[in-house]
Amino acid sequence: MYNFNMNISTELFFGEDAELKAGALMRQYGRKILLIYGSRRIFEEGLGQRLQRISQLSEVRALQAVEQMRVDGLDDALIGQRIAGWHQDLASLTRQLNGWLCIRATEGAGWQVASHTRRLAALRIVQCWRESLVGWSGIADRTLSLDGFQVGNLPDLSVQFPHVDTLDLTAVRLTGQDSNAFLRAFTQLRSLTLSGQALRELPRAIESMPMLERLALSSAELVDPHVLYPVLVSLERLQWLDLSHNDLPEFSVAGLPRLVELDLRNNQITQWPQGTLQAAHLREL
Repeated sequence: MYNFNMNISTELFFGEDAELKAGALMRQYGRKILLIYGSRRIFEEGLGQRLQRISQLSEVRALQAVEQMRVDGLDDALIGQRIAGWHQDLASLTRQLNGWLCIRATEGAGWQVASHTRRLAALRIVQCWRESLVGWSGIADRTLSLDGFQVGNLPDLSVQFPHVDTLDLTAVRLTGQDSNAFLRAFTQLRSLTLSGQALRELPRAIESMPMLERLALSSAELVDPHVLYPVLVSLERLQWLDLSHNDLPEFSVAGLPRLVELDLRNNQITQWPQGTLQAAHLREL
């Protein structure tokens, strides 16, 4: 090798998540780099710390999660890309929730929608999202409950929650179609509770829940069964339906072939629901 002298200038980028910019900054110099380091600790701490900031895991659990991804066949570059994707998703989710928090308090008889309640609900939403990052089996088995949080219509979400199979929105005070962008993030639900609010009609986003088996719509101020049918008949797996404590004058189970339990207590219904005798699986009414 020929003798040579080299002068390497240094440019420092300091600040939170500055390391995430490294790829874009180095790309302007070419596709290959020479990385000089003393031990693999630079990789362990870098990936582990980035994951820890996003997931809020302990340092030990974050490093264990990184190692598990290696065991699963991912190299450090792919692990870094995955963590960077999670970082972008969290940033997007945070922006959407922050925008949702900025409201003026509104209230009525027995209810109030205020920013502090939305903040508590937002924390639950973020924590639920974090549960999908590491240690999730890939099967929807988690629950998100906002039961009793009077937050009004729910925020638009750009991230998905495929790990959630149970969503409880009892008395959150959402209205018919204004929370569809939120509900569409939960495509793997098997159980959905929308009881205790003035719906009048069902959110059309429910049609995007092909796995749904249980739907609770008690005390939802439902008065017209005909506005319910287009959504209900789209739920091919629906087995349990609670429509109690509404003002429905009639109901039909035609188009709900897998229905096993139907609760119509405290409505205005005076006759058997249409199609009851033809409902092969209906066991409880």
